[in-house]
Amino acid sequence: MTLKRFFLLCLALAVASGLATAQDDSMKSFLDNLKISGNFVIIAKSQEGFATPLDSPEMGLFNRAGANYRASQNFRAHGLLNFSLGTPGASPWFGVLQIRVDANDPDVSYYYNPADPANSDREWTDEVVEVNNFFVMYRPFEMKGGRPFGISVGINTVKATANAAYTHLYIGDTEDEDFIFYTAAALTTFPMIQMDFHVTPETGFGVALARGAGDISLIGTGMNADSALNTILWAEAQKFGFGFNGAVQFVAGESGGTKLTETEADNTIYEYQGKYKHRIYNSQLSYTFKGYKPYVGFQMVKGDAIPTSEAYEAREIKGTFWTYGLVADRFLGLPGQFSADFTKASTDAFDGLQGLPKGLLAGILADSPFASLAPNFTDLGGDSPVIYAVSNLDYAFHAEYTLPLKKGLDLSLFYYGLRGKKDNTLSTDAVAEDIADALRPYEAGFGGATAEDVAAGIMAGGLGAQVDSIKRFAEWTDTSSVGIALKYSF
Repeated sequence: MTLKRFFLLCLALAVASGLATAQDDSMKSFLDNLKISGNFVIIAKSQEGFATPLDSPEMGLFNRAGANYRASQNFRAHGLLNFSLGTPGASPWFGVLQIRVDANDPDVSYYYNPADPANSDREWTDEVVEVNNFFVMYRPFEMKGGRPFGISVGINTVKATANAAYTHLYIGDTEDEDFIFYTAAALTTFPMIQMDFHVTPETGFGVALARGAGDISLIGTGMNADSALNTILWAEAQKFGFGFNGAVQFVAGESGGTKLTETEADNTIYEYQGKYKHRIYNSQLSYTFKGYKPYVGFQMVKGDAIPTSEAYEAREIKGTFWTYGLVADRFLGLPGQFSADFTKASTDAFDGLQGLPKGLLAGILADSPFASLAPNFTDLGGDSPVIYAVSNLDYAFHAEYTLPLKKGLDLSLFYYGLRGKKDNTLSTDAVAEDIADALRPYEAGFGGATAEDVAAGIMAGGLGAQVDSIKRFAEWTDTSSVGIALKYSF
């Protein structure tokens, strides 16, 4: 072997050895900085099955597919596992991967055949392992010992949209979400880019652009979350014992693709245009004094309800949730934490014909022997901003007592409840009465029939079935949940 070849061989071995050592050091450094945390929750409960708009197969909604089987879902097990590098808000780089585990999720599997609804009621539990949050945050510069500006990209959550993130998240309902209205505006685990600026770790503001929308958009407007482009402005603050968080979400989307492109081979490409828009507001004010934290929360959705047919205009809807709650670190001299809240739902009454799309009566008349009357009713209807899914929801409440058994191990006792109500203006009788009142001035041209007779014929022609379908969809029946939860955090 020549001296030159020997020298090159030694150099290659030295480089390889250095790379191996560097790789070992890099891996050791990575493992030293990797943080693993999480929690596991076991729940035993007793709850009645209940009717909810989110268990409506005929409407294509299965978000609470197992709600009518709650009485047999006595045990639940779920958890979160977090892998992170860096310190959020303090280090230049921070990354997290959060895995959600649900051992027996009852609300994700179903079988439904629209052609045979009677034989479609088959629902079963699933074991779920999926990614929740998965993002990287970069805070480029330091100022006065902190890093005030940050930008994050990935699957993320806008904390300020979730009122419960600043007060209390009730453990017995974190997965089934039957009573979750106190934080329904929460935008969690969607792909987004988010920027924030903080003057202190607890006080700051930010903006995010997300692809997605939470349950309140689905419930209130009928929007498909996959179609939603969501711009969020948010703020949070803590000072002198007071706490505040607030956000507004500007959401644009639809229930399906509205931009259609035909290819040369006659294929159709479907795309989202963001044709319908609504806004979601949430805010909360709390005050902490000697271990007690009372709070008041507000949430509202307002904007377009997506019509079932492009023939009709979008109806303007509006609904609110007001929450009143208390978190007490010590209550009546007992160790542990006591939490309770009460959330009241509110939306306008259906109001007969006003709860249906504008121009619906005109469209029906246009295909009837009274077609000449149709132009007189093009602006009739659609004036009620009722949210169908909230019209029969009254209130929900929580009471929970948590006792720490040892470090990282908590035992909770809970009692939750939900109460429905009845909107008497959401009925075929109310709609028929409104139609008869509208037709009465033209009764002379009905060939001896009365306005009530014509209205009854219109209802029998399919409108009555449509109203009954909305009434069935909008129903909430009472339910309550009492149980015990064991949570291990590490």
